[in-house]
Amino acid sequence: MFFGTPELAVATLRACHGGESETGIEVVLVCTRPPRRAGRGKVLRPSAVAECAAELGISTITPERLDSEAAAAIRQARPDVAIAVAYGRLIPENILGIPHHGVLNLHPSLLPKHRGTSPVQTAILDGDEFTGATIMLLDSGMDSGPVLWQSERVPIGRNVAAPELSERLFTLGASRMPRVVRQWCAGRLEPMPQDDSLATFTTMLTKQDGALDWAEPAEQILRANRAYRPWPGTYTSWDGTNLKLHAFGTDTVPVPAEHSDPGTVWPGYDGAVHVTAGDGRAVTIESLQLPGRRAMDVREFVAGRLDFIGSTLGT
Repeated sequence: MFFGTPELAVATLRACHGGESETGIEVVLVCTRPPRRAGRGKVLRPSAVAECAAELGISTITPERLDSEAAAAIRQARPDVAIAVAYGRLIPENILGIPHHGVLNLHPSLLPKHRGTSPVQTAILDGDEFTGATIMLLDSGMDSGPVLWQSERVPIGRNVAAPELSERLFTLGASRMPRVVRQWCAGRLEPMPQDDSLATFTTMLTKQDGALDWAEPAEQILRANRAYRPWPGTYTSWDGTNLKLHAFGTDTVPVPAEHSDPGTVWPGYDGAVHVTAGDGRAVTIESLQLPGRRAMDVREFVAGRLDFIGSTLGT
């Protein structure tokens, strides 16, 4: 059976539901999060995994909680093994024990580094040079189970954003998952315990994480903008309101003495707009958005709001 919810999990579901002739795996049940309201009309929409399961003709349950009723449905499906990919909820011990071969989880980091809910974002924020994907056997801890497979190191480009890196890692894990499942169920894989002394932990993202602190170094501000796409995004305050900052230039620039205060907005060459950070460098804004308005190129924004140049953001 398969636990998963967002679009990032779909590649693994498709890879594993290839039928007996392709993968030797039959997905008998999908468990995904309930439909959520989305869009301007707030229409209830099923998860990406639920839509894929419907297309593939797989039975699906959408419990709000993994309670006794959900456990009964899973027992009735009699899965030999379960796969979990970005399900969005912790799977309790009573359900972990239902499949004879346990629950395998795809995690987008090289465990034991970056356990927890935001490994991709944290890798970018920390300026890691590389990351990877891990398939492990879930236990009752937080991403602490033994490793069944780990990818080679995947370089993190200086300009890569979280959506691109996430897709790369989940696609990499999806391509390997069917083979790992077959080998594990056939007893041909030796689980490797993680070294807990090397573990690092990530935290669940909140809206507040996207609030930029202009006293931070310019490079850290660029990392935050790449890490927090698409949510919570990066934003600051200007003229008494929140201002979303969608895109920055890829490089930082030196700051003239007259614009040295962090958060100062000043003009650069050929219409560029810079904001001073806390280390004597500045970032370059490319697109931004006021509440209730569309996202705009910064030059278009400034043309209608001349007082933006010379203002101080974050106050």
